[in-house]
Parts: sequence; structure tokens; C-alpha cells
Amino acid sequence: PLARKEHGSEIMLATPKGNRWFHWLDLPARDEASGKTGTLSLARDITVFRNIAQAEAEARQKAEQATRAKSRFLAMVSHEMRTPLNSILGMLELALDTGLTPDQCEMLSTSRQSGQKLKRLIGDMLDYSQIRIGRFDLRVGVFDLQKLLVRLREEFSQRAQSNGLDFRWQVAQGVPQDLMGDERRLEQVIENILDNAIKFTEAGFISLSVTSEATSEDDVRIRFQISDSGVG
Repeated sequence: PLARKEHGSEIMLATPKGNRWFHWLDLPARDEASGKTGTLSLARDITVFRNIAQAEAEARQKAEQATRAKSRFLAMVSHEMRTPLNSILGMLELALDTGLTPDQCEMLSTSRQSGQKLKRLIGDMLDYSQIRIGRFDLRVGVFDLQKLLVRLREEFSQRAQSNGLDFRWQVAQGVPQDLMGDERRLEQVIENILDNAIKFTEAGFISLSVTSEATSEDDVRIRFQISDSGVG
């Protein structure tokens, strides 16, 4: 008899062609002539299917390892880029406090805004690496909605103007200033939608309106409505 190793309902048999995997099924049977009972065993060769499953598992493991490696690389790069960028932003802040001409002040302010934008993009790279490995968490805290909206207005007013578009802006009375939530995630969503609006609008306008509605004593629903005269 050939040696066999049981593995649940699957067994491995040593055959002249090497070890083969079979799906093994034992069924009770009765001989109609003699009336004797016994066991009818059925075996189906599943070696090919097991080899495919094993190859898929190994490929999935390698893909997961590659994803973790890329995430570690992004995290390292993000950290290394932040250090010199923080120094640049610090020097720009110091330069803006010195005696400057209006033109110099405007140029340095634009550079500071671009640096702050780059810093946020670097942070987004780190967030992306965390999402890939399933460790992304919201950063909930108190933030100033008005300051967030001012940053958006300054950035996208300039971009819309450089594209020959009119950037319209409206914040309703009663919109609260201090909110509890993830400021950066909110900013990312609005930035992405405004970016697409500018990208797909050849002429006309881009508009952002903000309204609010109290849902309870402590909660409020903020509505951000973005519209444009483009194809979207």
C-alpha cells in the first residue's frame, strides 16, 4: 500500500509520478448480492488546483511585502523632506519680518504659501503610505474653519485668475468658526473638487459657497457647494 498523509478531506499520496494531492471521499456502500456492507472510496486528483492556490498565496504574500516596503520608503522620504522644508519656511517667516519692499513681500509670501502647500503634500504622501498598510486614522481636533477657507480662497483665486476664470466666494452668516474634526482631510476633499473644477473649466467661473445648519446643541452640518461653468 502507498503511504498517505491525511489533511482534512484532502490527502497526499506517494505515486510513481511523485506526491500527488487528492480529494478523498469515503461513502458507505452495500453489496446487493451478498448484503455485505463496506466503504466506497472516491479520490479526485487536485494537485494542479493546489499548486495554483499555493502560487497565488505566494504571489499575494510577495505583493503585501512589496506594499509594506513602499509604505516604509514613503514614510522615510516624507520625514527626510520635511526637515529641510521646515528650515526654508522658518527662514521665509524671518525674512517677512524684515524691512521689505511691497514687491519683495509679495514674492516671499507667495513662496511661503507654496512651501506650505508642499509641506501638506508631503503629509499626504505619508497618509497614503498609512492607507496602503491599513493604519490610517483620522486626526480629530479643534480647528479654525475661517482660516482654512482663507487659505483655500488665496490659493484658488490665484489659480483661477491665471486660467482666466472668475473665482466666486460666499460664506453665509452664522457659519461657525471653531469646529471639531479632521481639518486636513476636509481641506483635501475641497481642494480636490476645486482642482477638478479649474481643470475642466475653459472659461467662465468657479464658485464655492459655505452654509451651516445646527443639527443639535453641540453638532452642526456644514455644506460646501462647488459649482463651475465647465463641462462638469
